[in-house]
Amino acid sequence: AVVLIAFRGPISVVLIGTAEIAPYVVIVGLATFAGGPGQILTALLTGRGFLGRSLSAQAFGLVVGTALALYFLARGDPHLSAVAFALQAPLTMIAAFVLAQAKRFPRPSFDRLKATLREILRYSSATLTLAAGTMLVLFGLRFGYQETFGLTLLGFWLAANRISDTSTQFVGLGYLQLLVPRLTKVEDRREARRLIGASWLLATATMAAPLAVFVLAPSFFVGLILSDAYLPAIAGIILYMMGDIARATGSLGMHVQLARGRPWRFAAIDLGTIALMAIIMLALMANGQTLAPQIAYLAAQGAVALAIIALFVMDRPPRRA
Repeated sequence: AVVLIAFRGPISVVLIGTAEIAPYVVIVGLATFAGGPGQILTALLTGRGFLGRSLSAQAFGLVVGTALALYFLARGDPHLSAVAFALQAPLTMIAAFVLAQAKRFPRPSFDRLKATLREILRYSSATLTLAAGTMLVLFGLRFGYQETFGLTLLGFWLAANRISDTSTQFVGLGYLQLLVPRLTKVEDRREARRLIGASWLLATATMAAPLAVFVLAPSFFVGLILSDAYLPAIAGIILYMMGDIARATGSLGMHVQLARGRPWRFAAIDLGTIALMAIIMLALMANGQTLAPQIAYLAAQGAVALAIIALFVMDRPPRRA
């Protein structure tokens, strides 16, 4: 928070291209910090068997934040709309806190907390490394892309990126809420593979369905969700949605590692993907390709997905006699 406030001007320039709206960047950044406590509370509810309460808190933040964002957009205020969209995190945190108060969770002793602190720090360090690494790489890529191709094309990329993030968040939440807790308890390899395979099919179909609908009338959906000004972004949005289908596999591989107690492998898969995307994107930008981010996203996600599928197939357990 201190860094965000102190360097709000340069950060705003990297993100938007101007320092004029730096205060809004600070507000949005501070609002997202509530995501940490909110995720802890919703995870606590999920882990204790209160999945309905957990999903209700998340849905409350998502629906109310999105509704407020649309309201301010309709009034012609994009800055307050961005702030309202960022309010999803604190709204989820507040709802989860209220819903958690109705249940008495056991309070572990200090000795027990101390004994598990090393494990907690291991997961937290991996998550922090992943978040920081991803953020720095994307900031650098966006700044370089803006300097090369301008703010308008950057806006087209960010629109596709935002649609992708919203849809893939649901898949990630599904893995975290439904797959990880169940897979952690499964000891039989064949049963684990069946669970992983079923999760993969469901997640991939979930990502493929929006693309199948979108390609039927892309101009209509862009005008509905964004505006006609984003019609030139249709090709980039389709490429990102294709990448999202592959990302369902990469995300599955990450969450399988999380369920098996390997947080650093969880982080390494995503960091490796973003690094591969950066390499491909920079090579394409050097050749003047304006769709460099979208093509690189699809290529990186596809390569990682193929690698994970190959490892899964090769790790097949021997047949029973």
